[in-house]
Amino acid sequence: MQLPPTQPPDTRRMAPRPLGLHLAAAAAAWTASLAASTSSSGASSFWSSLAREHPGLASALARASPEALRDALSREIRARAASFLRGIELYRRHPHARAAARWPVAWSEGTTRLP
Repeated sequence: MQLPPTQPPDTRRMAPRPLGLHLAAAAAAWTASLAASTSSSGASSFWSSLAREHPGLASALARASPEALRDALSREIRARAASFLRGIELYRRHPHARAAARWPVAWSEGTTRLP
C-alpha cells in the first residue's frame, strides 16, 4: 500500500558547513603550534624560518623560557577555541534560515521515501 506523499519537515543546518572540517582544521593548527613550541630551544626549522620572517621574534624567543612560551601559547589556544565556539553559537542563533527544498516523493512505503 502506497501512502500519500508527505513533505519532509523544515530543517535548518545548525552549524557552519562542513563543521567537522572547520573543527578538525582549527584543532590541527592549535595542536601543531603547541607541539612546535616544545622545540623552540635549539635550531628548529619552524622557529628559524619564522624568526627570519619576523626579526624581532628571534630575540624575544631567546629571552623566553620554553615553559613561558608553552603557557602563553596554551592561553592563546584556549582564547581562540573559546572565540571559535562563540562564533559557532552566534551562527546557530542567527535568525536567517533558507527554505528547505521540497522534493517530490517518487516512491514511498511505510516510513521510507524516495525523492
